[in-house]
Amino acid sequence: MRHKKENQKILFLGSNVKIRNLPIKEVSLIEEGSLPSYGYNPADFVELLAGDVAVEHGRLDQCLTWLASYLTAANLTPVIKTVTYGEQKDIFQIFRKRQRPEIDKDHGWFMVHQILPYAGRGDDENALRITADNRQELSGHNGIMIIDDGGRPPRIAAELKEINPDAWVIAMGISVAHWTE
Repeated sequence: MRHKKENQKILFLGSNVKIRNLPIKEVSLIEEGSLPSYGYNPADFVELLAGDVAVEHGRLDQCLTWLASYLTAANLTPVIKTVTYGEQKDIFQIFRKRQRPEIDKDHGWFMVHQILPYAGRGDDENALRITADNRQELSGHNGIMIIDDGGRPPRIAAELKEINPDAWVIAMGISVAHWTE
């Protein structure tokens, strides 16, 4: 009798961050012609949005996008649970395209500026607690991916290990060194 192989369970755990990516381009008012130039001289260069503003939920979202493309190519189907914690922090990233005719139109975008939250990093060690309400969803995982840019991670490392005793852990972010009790 063949037993159906159980899918791996992976917990993605991360600080609550929203990143807005703004693509911009610099244009000449003379070349554009129809732009209002309030406060500008006709020969000035101004910056315009060069496309839609993309919104991501931090590096947690970016890692999930990368993982999804990898899993699809590898024909793997783990069960992924995502949990964010803490007060939302808003980050703005400005991208410019370095245009060169020999490069494909979709390539050549570079982040040139990042605007971080005015309030700084979080300081709430109780932003995530393991309670009777969430213990089941945080337990029994084969792997845990921690992406913490919050500044002060929740103090649950030992308890998280206790309820996921055989899990591998990968961690990244500025706060990872503080994921100890």
